[in-house]
Amino acid sequence: MKTLLIIGGTGFFGHSILKFFSYSKSLRKKFSKIIIISRNKLEKYDYLKKLKTNYKVKKINCNILNLKKIPNADYVIYAAILNDFKLDYLAAKNYVHLAKKYHRNSKILFTSSGAVYGKQPNKIKSFKENYLKKNKKITYQKKNYKNKYSYYKIKNEKLFNKLGSLGIKTSIARCFSFVGEFVPRKSNYIIGNFIDNILNNEKISIKSSKIIKRSYMYSDDLVNCLLKIIENASPKCPVYNVGSNDAVSLHAVAKFLAKKYNLEFSFPKIKLKTNDNYIPNTDLLKNKLHFKITLNSIEAILKTVRLLKNEKNY
Repeated sequence: MKTLLIIGGTGFFGHSILKFFSYSKSLRKKFSKIIIISRNKLEKYDYLKKLKTNYKVKKINCNILNLKKIPNADYVIYAAILNDFKLDYLAAKNYVHLAKKYHRNSKILFTSSGAVYGKQPNKIKSFKENYLKKNKKITYQKKNYKNKYSYYKIKNEKLFNKLGSLGIKTSIARCFSFVGEFVPRKSNYIIGNFIDNILNNEKISIKSSKIIKRSYMYSDDLVNCLLKIIENASPKCPVYNVGSNDAVSLHAVAKFLAKKYNLEFSFPKIKLKTNDNYIPNTDLLKNKLHFKITLNSIEAILKTVRLLKNEKNY
C-alpha cells in the first residue's frame, strides 16, 4: 500500500485531489496514507470524514519554504504556490533540495502552468509542449503580473528537471483552465465569477471587447489526468499539457448561461481584432498516455453549477 504526499493541499488542486480520493474505490486498493503539507488549515468539507475513514490522513501546517525535513512518500504532487513568485521559486528550490534526500525513490509531479508559453498568437489554435523549444525568443517581463508568474513557473520547471537528471522519477503538468466544486468564485477567474453570479442570481457581464477563448476541464478529469502523469514519471521528466482542447468563446458562454438560468447579461461589442486565447494541445496526453476527457467545456461548467446548487448553502 502506497503513501501520497500533497504539497499545497488546500487550494483548488488539493481539495479536488482529496475529494477524488475520498470516493474512489480503486485508489483505496492502492493507497493507505495521505500526507498534506500546507500553510493553511484544511477547510471542513463533507468529503473529509469519508477520506479519513478510508485512509490514514496526516496534515502538516507549515510553509514549504521553511521545511528542513519532509516525510517519505511513494508519490508526491507539488501543487503549492505562494503569492510572492520569488518566494514561490525559493519554496520549490527548498523542496527540490529536500527531495534529493527524502524522495529519491518517489514518483514526483510538479503542477506548472500553461502560462509558461506566454501570450498565444492568433495564428495558432493551441499550444504544444514543444512550443518553447521552437520559439526561443519568448521573453517574460517580470514587471507585468502575468509575465512574472510565467517567468517563475519556467524557473520552477528547471528545478524539477534537475531531479530527473539525478535519476529521480519526475514529471511536469502544464495546467490550463479548470472548473469544479472548489473553483475560486471571488477572484479574477472569470468562469468562477460566472458561476458565483448564477448561484446568487446576479447579472453576468464581461468588460472586455476582445474575443476571449478558453477551454475547461472538470476537476475529476484533472485528478485522473494528474494520476496518469505521475504514474508515468521518469528520470526524463516528461512534460504534458493538462486541460481541455474544447475551446469556447466566453462571450458566448456568458450569453448561454444567462439564458439558461434566466439572468441578465451584458458585454460590449467586439471591437478589437486581437484575440485573448489560452488553449492547450492535448494530443501527447491522448496518444502517449491514452487519456480521454469525459466532459467538454460546457458540460464541465454545468456540472459544477449543479453540484454547487445542491450544497446546503444554496
